[in-house]
Amino acid sequence: MKINIDGRHIANECILSRANFLGTLLIVEGPSDSRLFKKFSDQSACKTIPAGGKRHAIDAIDILDKRGLSGALAIVDADYFHLDRVKLSSKNVLLTDEHDLELMLLLSNALDNVLDEHASPAKLPFRKRQWPHA
Repeated sequence: MKINIDGRHIANECILSRANFLGTLLIVEGPSDSRLFKKFSDQSACKTIPAGGKRHAIDAIDILDKRGLSGALAIVDADYFHLDRVKLSSKNVLLTDEHDLELMLLLSNALDNVLDEHASPAKLPFRKRQWPHA
């Protein structure tokens, strides 16, 4: 039997987690987001919880805000929220700067940093960036 997870389930997981974890509860959209944010957070101070979708993450934060639970934050993809001028009901929900997390990574210097470290400049003539002279 498959259980339908929604914002209430995620909020309850946070409330139950608070009983033995006093750090930050970071709610993200899904498992891949959870894996990424775990790499950039101190797991002894931040527990990452995948919500199974943006709507579930936002709903969970709304419930937690109403219950007065502090220390919970959601990070979700902006998708078209910026274009549609969607206003979120909680300051504890953060949107990605771009459409989604993957686009933010593509627009960052991450690829350049990897190429700088592992690739030969002669094999990458398509790059606009100038390589430092050796």
